Amino acid sequence: MRPSTTCTSCRSDTVVPLEWIEHDHESWWLLLRCGNCGARSEGVAHDREAERFADELDAGIAAVAADLQRLERRRMAAEAEALREAFARDLVDAVDFMR
Repeated sequence: MRPSTTCTSCRSDTVVPLEWIEHDHESWWLLLRCGNCGARSEGVAHDREAERFADELDAGIAAVAADLQRLERRRMAAEAEALREAFARDLVDAVDFMR
């Protein structure tokens, strides 16, 4: 088995491990699931293949984290701009923030 984050059923790049157990000294048993279509597969992968798969997963996680940070900054900037505009129009003042 050569594990991949690409689904063999729908071609989506959302395959992730559900379980990942050491099979023997040189291989791993993996249960994989596609986040898009739900297809599952299982098999045994050699250490090198499992390591490449883990690297592929790590790269995907890093990409999602970078997107999340970008979106969060955009959201915070929009909120800050809305608050700035509300202050500029005298729609809110310090009293609005008191408990």
